[in-house]
Amino acid sequence: MSSSFSKYGLWLTPIALFALLAFGFGFNGLYGQDSHEYLRFAKAWKMSGFAPDLVQEFQWPVGFPLGGILLSYVGLPMMWSLNIVSLLAAIGTLVMTSKLIEQLYDGKTGYLWLILGGASQVYFIRGGVLVMSDMLCAFFVVSTYYHLVRYRAKKQTLAILLMLISAAAAFFTRYASVPLLIPPVVAGAFVLFRSGSKALKVSGVLFLTAILSLLVWSNNRFLALSGGLFHQWDIGNLLSLTVQNDDGSYVKTVPNVLYVFANFFHIGYLTMGIILIPFYKRCKPALKEKTLWIGLCLYLLVLVGLETQNYRFLILSHPLVLVVLFGAFDGLSDGLTKKGIRTIFLCGVLSFNAAFFYYSFSKTFAMHNAEKQVSNTLKEIDHDGLVYTFYVDQSFSSYGVNNKVENLYLERYDSFEKGALVIFNPVQFDQQWNGTKVMDNWQNLTTNYALDTLKKLDNNWTFYAIK
Repeated sequence: MSSSFSKYGLWLTPIALFALLAFGFGFNGLYGQDSHEYLRFAKAWKMSGFAPDLVQEFQWPVGFPLGGILLSYVGLPMMWSLNIVSLLAAIGTLVMTSKLIEQLYDGKTGYLWLILGGASQVYFIRGGVLVMSDMLCAFFVVSTYYHLVRYRAKKQTLAILLMLISAAAAFFTRYASVPLLIPPVVAGAFVLFRSGSKALKVSGVLFLTAILSLLVWSNNRFLALSGGLFHQWDIGNLLSLTVQNDDGSYVKTVPNVLYVFANFFHIGYLTMGIILIPFYKRCKPALKEKTLWIGLCLYLLVLVGLETQNYRFLILSHPLVLVVLFGAFDGLSDGLTKKGIRTIFLCGVLSFNAAFFYYSFSKTFAMHNAEKQVSNTLKEIDHDGLVYTFYVDQSFSSYGVNNKVENLYLERYDSFEKGALVIFNPVQFDQQWNGTKVMDNWQNLTTNYALDTLKKLDNNWTFYAIK
């Protein structure tokens, strides 16, 4: 594959994927609680004229919804503005990662590598089509490292200031990025205060003062989150497979000690990961950048001790892993070229990635469709009273449902209002949520109340009326 084809393919692949899903299948990027909450907050914050009290009530950093709000001023609906922020972030992340590879590997381009290991890998690139903050944060994280490396190469003052701005933007997009940001920020601060330029020192002091002020303004959410992670972190989670908490009970596929290396070996993140192992010695140029591997180690150290596994968390670190492993891919590519099978191998990887994308994303798409179908069915039933439900209620505001909702997850109800609706999926919830408030409430309903089945959808979501 030619260099020019790979270069254009790097940013055309996310665009083509976005267009296919949005216009071919009607996928609007909304999936799960986080995406709907980002949309709700962005709409409310814009309509309020950026009221600070809404920020205080919002549980996450405001960087991503702010990006959607700013883009919406060109006339786009808020949902599509947030969609496009994720898409542009995906393109920007891939391009910035290629620039970082070029800096560390003496001008070599990583376009083809980033298509194979990034743009076509479902666990990573779906962050560019979902209304979620992960990809935007990944862009700011990789930008932080790029500007630090560029400063060391060019000694340009602007680069170190851009590094600090990128780090601040990453923090105010996802707090989880902090372990990845500590090494470059410490290195950047050292450069600032060691500099002989008074103007640079003053700029650095003013910038750091502004960031600290913003931290105070953003209240104690970061400290609360950090405290929660600290209490959750346990060395026993490295090998434990069973989880029992407020989110129910389930068994992990692999222990955390393997899960945290998904960027290196999972077929959803890097199909050819295992094949690269013999070529790791070619990764030395990237490993010489100590901030890079220290940041990765800190991030994985946090994730490995947490009770919860979520492959979304690894989106933030994936671009840096691709930078580190580019040398190994370069060695593999040279070997395949000598054997005359490079093109066949590359086509095989792309074909496998496409097949696994279809398999994996179909589950995301099914839940997305379920949310829309439940909301549309509720509007068709034309019930304007109380609704008891769980799991899908976060999508109601996104699809124009204004009913009062009681969430079966939040508390155990002693009694239920007659005439109200219940929207439930007993097949989906029976195993994971057994022994929790959700199933206790369902048991109460089925034991002590007569339920009239109004509608059952193909995905087992069922509408009941309480008699």
